[in-house]
Amino acid sequence: MRRLKEIINGCTYSKDELVDILNELNAQIPNSLINFYLENIGQKFMEDKFRDYKIAGWFNIKTERCEEEQIGMSFQEAFNHSKEFVPTDLIPFAYNDLNDYYLIALTDQVYFLRNDMIYNEEGALVKIADSFEGFVNGLKAEEST
Repeated sequence: MRRLKEIINGCTYSKDELVDILNELNAQIPNSLINFYLENIGQKFMEDKFRDYKIAGWFNIKTERCEEEQIGMSFQEAFNHSKEFVPTDLIPFAYNDLNDYYLIALTDQVYFLRNDMIYNEEGALVKIADSFEGFVNGLKAEEST
């Protein structure tokens, strides 16, 4: 299961604010991801692992209150960036050390996308979990070497 790394000071938002952010992006995301963001507001996580897939970071929701605290690409930036190369029904929520994406489908399935390939190339896009809940419940802390 995922472990907290730290709380990002001031990075809070309400459900209404999150809905407004998603509306501004014209983004539809499954309730499981919305609930995940609401349950984990302003938190960064330790590196995690799902089966053989390492997660280096999660795309956090950026708000004016925590813009200075944001490290790396925000959810909004990742969403806009990914529109150039992934189908619109796949939403990025996390990444690995090579900047490959973890994506959630509107059907709640979770995929892994290699960034060195076009999404429709064989092997570029791989379904790794049947549901976001199954994905989150399958996370294990990355072991230090």
